[in-house]
Amino acid sequence: MDEAKIIDLIPRLRRRQQETCDHDNVTVSFKAAELSCDDCGKAVDPWWYIRKLCEYREELVAWRKRQEGAVDAKIDEGNRILARMNETITRLNGEISHLTDVKNRLFNERTPDGRLMGVASRRHRPRKK
Repeated sequence: MDEAKIIDLIPRLRRRQQETCDHDNVTVSFKAAELSCDDCGKAVDPWWYIRKLCEYREELVAWRKRQEGAVDAKIDEGNRILARMNETITRLNGEISHLTDVKNRLFNERTPDGRLMGVASRRHRPRKK
């Protein structure tokens, strides 16, 4: 007894249909259970059309996964850039704090004649009017 193959049970697909028209605009006749192309007017094999829709859906799912992966990669890259920026800000804030402390210490030091260094240095700067 020969085993029946599933492929033998599926109706043959009309491959020539896709060569002439993409059959993107299809009308379904519920009374006759038929499909017809609105662009070329030919009858469309329902199995062929279902297969086309499934392939299109698979392409959309694959495209969406690629897009989600690209978005995740961009988010990761943005997070890395943000972390580097935060490290730079922290480092620069530390340097600013150190320089402010040095300026204040120098400002409060006394000159050999006993005056504050900050007050003595003001005489050398032009005054704002």
